[in-house]
Amino acid sequence: MPLILIAAFLVGGVLFLWLVQAASLKWAGDAQIWVPPFRHHNESGVVRYGMKLAVQVVLAGILFGLPLALGVNPIEFHGSWMSNPPWHPILLSLALTVGIFAAYQMLNVQAGWMNVAPKYGTAKTVKKMIRGCLTPVPLAIMEEAVFRAVILGMLLNAMPDNSTGISLAVFLSALIFCSVHFIRPLKNTILPALGLFALGIVLGIAYVLSGRNCWVPITIHAAGVWVIQLLRPFVTYRAPPWLIGYPSYPICGVVGLACMAVLSIILVVVGVMA
Repeated sequence: MPLILIAAFLVGGVLFLWLVQAASLKWAGDAQIWVPPFRHHNESGVVRYGMKLAVQVVLAGILFGLPLALGVNPIEFHGSWMSNPPWHPILLSLALTVGIFAAYQMLNVQAGWMNVAPKYGTAKTVKKMIRGCLTPVPLAIMEEAVFRAVILGMLLNAMPDNSTGISLAVFLSALIFCSVHFIRPLKNTILPALGLFALGIVLGIAYVLSGRNCWVPITIHAAGVWVIQLLRPFVTYRAPPWLIGYPSYPICGVVGLACMAVLSIILVVVGVMA
């Protein structure tokens, strides 16, 4: 039943986005209304803000609708982990993530794979840095609540309570996490898909090791995004993407994947609940 419900909500979410997009395009006077979600070329505010609202509705539907469909009070479900942040694992995960990703960027600079210099004027740089500080936490809370607390949590409940079942649940949740990011078209596909899938595995491992508490994967997710966003106004990539990834997805290169592997190994060896 949980697997069927997850599939139904995901398919229903895509159909809802398609219908909202079609209605928005028609309202904007566009003749091409039945293109797949986010594959339109209409830049009107009606379409843009209509789709932003639709995405939030879909996320809220998964966040609250899936637990409700299983007969679980969604407020109690999310309140159980939100009200009990494990501070020692949070601080440990924060230090590990920032330290590993900062070392990764320093390696890029020392190897000549990346240049560091302001790319914009002072006002624009400050604006981007402020935005880079404000967005990671709410983004991570929403995505981890959806993909780890709800989807991975339901998959873990549906699978056998052994290493095979847990591994399969983490694998499937990472696959869903990766796939959802490609509802919007991206310029590049293969390497970002690999990086997002690997990130989903790391966050899934963190969720399981922390006793199914979302605060640890939220910390890792937010800290990684924070490092990336703060550096983007200053760094220019010189090495090929297969090595250090893209500015938006530095985790998809060989070095970024190695960093996530190191983070996962440390989390397993040290134990984030220690």
